[in-house]
Amino acid sequence: MLASFYVASFSISVAFIPTESFLRAIFVASVLMSALGYFQNYLKNSVTARIILEYAAIVGAFFVLLIVFRP
Repeated sequence: MLASFYVASFSISVAFIPTESFLRAIFVASVLMSALGYFQNYLKNSVTARIILEYAAIVGAFFVLLIVFRP
């Protein structure tokens, strides 16, 4: 449920940015994959700062792409 909340929150937060739907979808998909990866590592009890920074960098990279490629 927390992953769904993250996806919904980030989806609503970028919904009003005037950009292509494809870029918004890629960003939201990266949020979903990061949330699922984090929870998988949480269940394995192997969450480290490196993993958190890696997922944050992936989401950040897609957010930068979203902001840079505005119509």
